[in-house]
Amino acid sequence: MPATTETPPRFEMGVRIRFLASFLLQACLVAYASAGWLDVDRRGIALLMAAAGLNLGAYWLARSGPPHLVRLAHRLSPIWGVTTWALLTHWTGGAQVSLFVVGLWFEVLLATVGHSPRGIAALTAASTAALWIQELPFGIADTIGRLSLQSSFLVIFGLVGARIRRAWERNQAKISSRFGEQQARLIAIERKLEDAQNLAVLGAQTAQLGHALKNAVHNLRGFTALIERRSPSSATEQAELDGLKAAIDQLEVLALESLRPAPVPDTAPGPDPTPVASVGQSAPDVGQEAPSSLKEVVDGAALKVSRSYPEVNCRVLWSEGEPDLQVPRAVLDEVLSNLLKNSAESMQQGGEVTMRIQRSGDSCEIDVSDDGPGIPPGMADHIFRPGHTTKAEGHGMGLYLARELMEARGGGLTLGTNGTGASFRVRLPRAWEV
Repeated sequence: MPATTETPPRFEMGVRIRFLASFLLQACLVAYASAGWLDVDRRGIALLMAAAGLNLGAYWLARSGPPHLVRLAHRLSPIWGVTTWALLTHWTGGAQVSLFVVGLWFEVLLATVGHSPRGIAALTAASTAALWIQELPFGIADTIGRLSLQSSFLVIFGLVGARIRRAWERNQAKISSRFGEQQARLIAIERKLEDAQNLAVLGAQTAQLGHALKNAVHNLRGFTALIERRSPSSATEQAELDGLKAAIDQLEVLALESLRPAPVPDTAPGPDPTPVASVGQSAPDVGQEAPSSLKEVVDGAALKVSRSYPEVNCRVLWSEGEPDLQVPRAVLDEVLSNLLKNSAESMQQGGEVTMRIQRSGDSCEIDVSDDGPGIPPGMADHIFRPGHTTKAEGHGMGLYLARELMEARGGGLTLGTNGTGASFRVRLPRAWEV
């Protein structure tokens, strides 16, 4: 939690209670003394009036004054409180006959409201010392028994107050901790709600895009069929035609995989859910996609970015050899292609993007880093949220969907630790279900 220069609310309340209670007690004693119901001379009444005025002023200071002055008054209040009651006790005959000894107990009681257990112990010691010091001119030998008893009461009072204060502080710490947890949960819920609202806005656009994509795939298949009727004249033209057909199939697979809702867990026994049907006749079913080797997918993604961005050099580095891992081609190719495309677009004057593949425990990790400008300050916490983008014409869905695709299959996508440009880490579990 960030530091603040303002006075905490609990501290303000304890200070106000202390000042107001002291003012009320001293004002009542002034009224009693003025009416002749207390045996106090003029200097005692003047001292009570001065102490009451100080506490009243400190109370108003605690309501609207600067925090540093409030804290100073809070520290000085026990000092002038103990001094006031000690002088009144001394002026009215000492601890043996004066009723103002109770004021020292009153100061210890008020300490439990706004002071720490150490502060209560210090104030108890100060009150006990003041009780003995004011008695010195009268002679302690004759009143040592009474002073010892009164000192014992003060110490017991202080110990009980310190214990109560410690228990209260512990309860407040627990409440503050729980409040902090609930506040963090509330912030997380608000973020999720904001993300859900952003996704809801994009929902209609997604439906339109899916419908347009189906029509586009259908038209592309029609044009491909027309080209096939002309019988390609060379092996090169046939390879290009096969590549076009494969790209159309992959486009349809990626669309279905990205738009398919995540399965809802169901513990009740029953038949397996029906797989999503393909839009086209020749496209493979998403749920039945054949796995591909990790090397094939990584090399394919690197080849595509090299062809699309000739000014970018794409390197693939394998540590500890090439792991024998089978992965869903459509999912991993979509994720890597998105990361590589972002890196290439960030390096407008050209540069190098590197994919480092290494094993880590039970998983395999792919670090994608580049020589670009990196993630702008303040964007690291929002980079994976829908609608947040660093590109002028970006839609802010690429990284969000890429992370959702990985996490839905037990993997992960996080920011890396590259010291120069942007860096992302793709985590692939070894037992990735395809």
